[in-house]
Amino acid sequence: MSSAVLVSSSLGDPRPASTSTAVDEATTGCADPYCHPGPRFGASPCRSAAETRETSRRGTAASTNGTTAETGRTRHNLGVAISAGILLFRRRPSGLEVLIAHPGGPLWAGREDGAWSIPKGIVESGETPFEVARREFAEETGHDPPADPAAYVSLGEVRTPTGKRIVAWAAEGDLDPAEATSNTFEMPWPPGSGRRQSFPEIDRVAWVPPAEARRLLHSAQTAFVDRIEAILAPDAPQHEPGLGERPSEAAPGSGPA
Repeated sequence: MSSAVLVSSSLGDPRPASTSTAVDEATTGCADPYCHPGPRFGASPCRSAAETRETSRRGTAASTNGTTAETGRTRHNLGVAISAGILLFRRRPSGLEVLIAHPGGPLWAGREDGAWSIPKGIVESGETPFEVARREFAEETGHDPPADPAAYVSLGEVRTPTGKRIVAWAAEGDLDPAEATSNTFEMPWPPGSGRRQSFPEIDRVAWVPPAEARRLLHSAQTAFVDRIEAILAPDAPQHEPGLGERPSEAAPGSGPA
């Protein structure tokens, strides 16, 4: 597997001292530092993991619960799902570019505006959001994300219109979209045929400027683009990195229900 080329960055923690967003103080005592997007962007995703107690079957076809619209995966949905992902970015003479991914499979064929996503996946029992974000990036692009935790900055959490929660990190790096490869999933196709076909979870990735990313991404995920732009702004306050040192530690409360 190839590695995304890490670009040296002076990114810091995007959490300012003041905020207009209310935070449940009960979430701030989490022992996993990777689960703290900070008060500016909402509560800790650890709380989500504890609340959902979710288990999933990755890469399977539809069951009585149906397939998830964003990935084609099936899961036993015992609560609101939480996903974790990475927004890779690079700086060019023409400006900032971010890496986004188009979901594979027949349900997404021909769909562009509002169909793209950051590389991400569902946080399962016993996993931390940060380790899921890194694993899913590797599986969906065929490239390992930057290995150094200090290379990442938290982009916090967003909620989709259906209530799904997505937490993300940003890192500066580079990769060739033509060399990207994705893992696959199976689903019954064509409908009613009794046959199953395999499709890539991601059929392509692309570097796009922020304005184009906002047009192509799922509406909730456009906030991640806004946040990395704000963090990289020349007048943005600089903060010490706040990601911690325990990427493999399971999120408290995310064990088996």
